[in-house]
Amino acid sequence: MGKFVVAAMVLLAGSGVVPPLHAQDTTARDAGGERCRFAPDGSASSDAGAALGVSLSCTDQRSDGRSWILRNRIGVGYETGSGGGRFIYLGQFRPNGAGPIWSLRAVAVSSQFQWYFGEGNETVFMNDTALGRNRYYRARQSYFALNPAVTIPLARYTTLSVGPDLRYWETSRLGGFVDSLRPYGVGPFGTIAGLVDGRFDTRDSPAHPTEGFDLHVIGRGMVHAWDADQGYGTLYASAATYVTPDLQPLRPTLSLRVGAEKVWGTAPYQDMAHIGAGGPETPLTVRGYLPDRFTGDASAFGNAELELPIFKPDESRPANVGVLLLNDVGRVFLSGEHSSAWHDGVGGGAFYHGDRISVSLELVHGTDGTRFYIGSRL
Repeated sequence: MGKFVVAAMVLLAGSGVVPPLHAQDTTARDAGGERCRFAPDGSASSDAGAALGVSLSCTDQRSDGRSWILRNRIGVGYETGSGGGRFIYLGQFRPNGAGPIWSLRAVAVSSQFQWYFGEGNETVFMNDTALGRNRYYRARQSYFALNPAVTIPLARYTTLSVGPDLRYWETSRLGGFVDSLRPYGVGPFGTIAGLVDGRFDTRDSPAHPTEGFDLHVIGRGMVHAWDADQGYGTLYASAATYVTPDLQPLRPTLSLRVGAEKVWGTAPYQDMAHIGAGGPETPLTVRGYLPDRFTGDASAFGNAELELPIFKPDESRPANVGVLLLNDVGRVFLSGEHSSAWHDGVGGGAFYHGDRISVSLELVHGTDGTRFYIGSRL
């Protein structure tokens, strides 16, 4: 698998890369021509270590200066915890200024962590230093994904993307718990699927929104092919709203999000419904817990976050420094299990939001302990 990942990186490295599409950001104010931007990126957590990277984004504007024809983004990075390199490519081609967008997304990771604690909403976490704590529950895996798609703008803020989705992972260095159970999905595993991604997005900024609404639905249908013993499907949906009342001088921002995931059929453990602090290729659901801490046939979660700006370091620039409070809650559902437990994460931290970068530091306490998260979004 290592040679396969390296070959994929070499093959795709000359292609260029593109930022994700947001329907409200399909016009430009600058004259035609190509514009490129080079930017650093990084994040860290108490469980996965630090992830450091850089990205190059280029946009080819039409001569009218009001629309783009080509967007490319290439990102490379390194994960200190797993010792793995990461390559991401996202390209978008829009032959007609207001028509469909053809895209290609590719991800190659030489090594990343994948956690597994068993299935159910009340699995036990043995926080014992003799077991290496969370190391006992994690494995390492290399990962590759390829997703060509067409994105159709249905309305001003609404897009629908459809296309095939190919993924391959290979598990290694299993460790104690995963190796003892060897759940379905361990070892080399490849899937072929159809992917549908719908989004309604009115946020004023994808990086650090203060107003708007975001509804996101992703459906995957895996066929009985490659390493899948049978076909199965997954459906993920989340809805978020952002409100900033004009309460001078603070102007606090309240962010609320709810989400759920459902799995049909027999899926490898990597594709089952999870809650936790997020994981490879998955968004966060309940902070204060290890990634993929609870696993089941379905999941539900909610997030509430309040940001309180304290001061502006530079009055001439749109930047704020402040504190934040958060509360996450969620659970999973498993056929045959009767559980009424909801898992709660409570915490706070500090943030900096600028015109080019957004950084946050969070400390969140859950029943398994207290965890920290450092993130930057460009």
